Amino acid sequence: LWPFQRAAYYNFRLGSLVLAFVMMVFFHGIHFASHYFYSRSLRLAYFERGRDLTWQEIRRNPYIPFMLLTGTVTDWKRPGDKENISEISISCLHTGSGKTGYVAT
Repeated sequence: LWPFQRAAYYNFRLGSLVLAFVMMVFFHGIHFASHYFYSRSLRLAYFERGRDLTWQEIRRNPYIPFMLLTGTVTDWKRPGDKENISEISISCLHTGSGKTGYVAT
């Protein structure tokens, strides 16, 4: 370990305080930049050419004949289950999962 030096401690404390004030002033800009990067990355990863489609555009697309959506059920739990989260699929034919059971749609 380094030996304690009062001047180094004072400089470190003063630098930390100045850095905290600077971060506080620019926090919203820093937060916005990270949020923008994350949302842009998700949009480019999950939407074709980064463009979201409306339901009407999806319905008119001949290459999407069968919609299959997934979701989670968080308020249903069988006796003996450790987790109370279940994944379900929603389609034109059925809704449910192996854990919750299937229902004709």
